[in-house]
Amino acid sequence: MHILLKYKKYFFVIIILGFVVYFPIFFNGFVWDDYPGVLENIQVHQINIPLLFGPSFINSGSFYRPLTAVYFSLVYAISGNHAFLYHLIQLVLHIIITILLFIFFVSFFSDGIAFFLSLIFLIHPIDVESVAYIGSTLSQLFFLPGLLALLLATRKELGRRTLLWIFVLLITATFTKETGFLFLLLILLYRYLFNLGNLKKILIFGICIFALYMVLRFYLGGAVLHQVPYIPIDALSLPQRILNIPAIIAYYINTVVFPLTLTIWQTWVVTKLTFHSFIFPLIICVLFLIGVISVFYILLKEQKSYLQKTQKKLHKTGLQEIKRISVQAYLFFIFWFVIGMGVIMQIVPLEMTVADRWFYFQFAGLLGIIGIVLQLYYPKLKKHQKIYIVAAICIITVLSIRSFIRTFDWKNQLIIYTDAKHANDNYILDNVYSIELFKAGKVNEAIMFDEKSIATFADITNVGTLGDFYRESNQCDMAIPIYQKALSYPREPLTKVTSGLLNHDTIQLYAVFSNLSKCYIQSGQAQEAINLLNSQSLKDFPGDANLRVILAIAYFSEGNHQMAVQTITKAYSLDKSASIKSVYNNIINNGK
Repeated sequence: MHILLKYKKYFFVIIILGFVVYFPIFFNGFVWDDYPGVLENIQVHQINIPLLFGPSFINSGSFYRPLTAVYFSLVYAISGNHAFLYHLIQLVLHIIITILLFIFFVSFFSDGIAFFLSLIFLIHPIDVESVAYIGSTLSQLFFLPGLLALLLATRKELGRRTLLWIFVLLITATFTKETGFLFLLLILLYRYLFNLGNLKKILIFGICIFALYMVLRFYLGGAVLHQVPYIPIDALSLPQRILNIPAIIAYYINTVVFPLTLTIWQTWVVTKLTFHSFIFPLIICVLFLIGVISVFYILLKEQKSYLQKTQKKLHKTGLQEIKRISVQAYLFFIFWFVIGMGVIMQIVPLEMTVADRWFYFQFAGLLGIIGIVLQLYYPKLKKHQKIYIVAAICIITVLSIRSFIRTFDWKNQLIIYTDAKHANDNYILDNVYSIELFKAGKVNEAIMFDEKSIATFADITNVGTLGDFYRESNQCDMAIPIYQKALSYPREPLTKVTSGLLNHDTIQLYAVFSNLSKCYIQSGQAQEAINLLNSQSLKDFPGDANLRVILAIAYFSEGNHQMAVQTITKAYSLDKSASIKSVYNNIINNGK
């Protein structure tokens, strides 16, 4: 309570600025993975804990995040498909995290520097994706308990109750997002660097958390590492992915310094060692490393005399502005940044090459490094305090305006996918943008972007999408050869339709089978539809009623009433929905 009263003016500014900068998100809807993750994810449409800890869209592939699934289930039970509450909670969590980060920073830096760094974290454009995108709420959900655990672990004495809270908070962070486990490493390093003890107990906690996570992940969640061929970075070998590391690091550094162009769904990869893709990013990384090492040696050289001079000033004035400016603090924040970056360096391939929301954890560590540099030269800064305050206000203002503008991009699917216009060779983003353009009635532009996607990297998804555009424009003669071509591309092994957890290629294959068959019938080639459905479609999807409905219609079109009745009867036995019942009655009555 004392610290809340002491810093209440700072907290007030953080709260007001946070709501002002991110105010537009309250009018935004669901976008991107919000659809499969929340709106179309039947697992989160009910509060069923065993189900939420099992396989789902959230607990799939390389990810096991059951508490994230529980969170969305709880919010969905209250708000359903209305986005306002999701955005409100997400913003409130981000503001609380900023306040806690300020409290953590003031143990290292002056109040002014800690406040400035906290505001940067609050409003920087690189964090907009983590705050404006509902699907990224797990950034706050894992960071909040992890940071609380770290704050508790800074106490000199850790009683049983405190240790228990740390254990519970670390479990919460880890089961919300795997990166949450990194807070355990931060706690261990912090207590080691500042000689606070209790390392063995905390290490035992960490082993227990890891063991529990692995047991639940593989026993209940069924989440395993697997290659996803339609993601470029995942298709590369380990040595090839390592060549991407300089460009990945340079991307995040550039975005922090110059957050002008912000793009989602970045799938670019470095395959050739050109100046632009490899040499220049490598130069940026080397310069950054030289800067980090230089500060380290300056700290080693000047720390003793600097602290002695500062301590004398503090003794005279009674201020408490320099508390733990040291090599140890610098190493702590470097470690924070490095372990965070290690997770997103594609050693283990992720679903994209880079993503702004992945930098949420790392950004706090980088700000700590910057804080050490500012604190190191704090006496010099105080001599020109007004100038630096004005500079700080200008930085915060510019970043706030950029973030405010970016929040509008997250209003809906069509707007956020316009990032495709300034994304190079992003075939996935080009494809989804083309779909939204088609929905908006911009057919020619939709075809243009999908053809651009196909030219970059053709697969069953974007080729099938092009077929859909022509089919829905009543041009089946154009759609049929495109669908046939889509079926020729390599794809992931099929997953069972009945599992409810279809992989990407299974969904696309099903759509192509269905739409190509409909096109055959519509263009008077019902026999081709019969051949396709019997020889391929129903072998891959034997229990699907809708494909059997299409087959029954094809038989009926060919005048084979007996096979049509037999097939539609089987379909109706699998699914007694009103739409299938209508077709069933029509065929049974011989179309009368």
